[in-house]
Amino acid sequence: TNTTVSFDVVNDAEVSVNVTDLSGKVVYTNNLGSVKGAQKVTLNTEVFNSGVYMVNVSMNGAVSTKKLVVKK
Repeated sequence: TNTTVSFDVVNDAEVSVNVTDLSGKVVYTNNLGSVKGAQKVTLNTEVFNSGVYMVNVSMNGAVSTKKLVVKK
């Protein structure tokens, strides 16, 4: 029902977390603002349909993407 996205921000950075489906539609967004240090964002996957999603963590223009599979 939930998953956690964890990452570490070495220097202050503007961070946002977005989740998109495979068609590119944004199904979740969270702008964390300027953060530093260890971060954890909990996603409520109950609101997602079963399927494959891409979790994008953006920091000062750089993006890290990971796959998320939701099975119900």
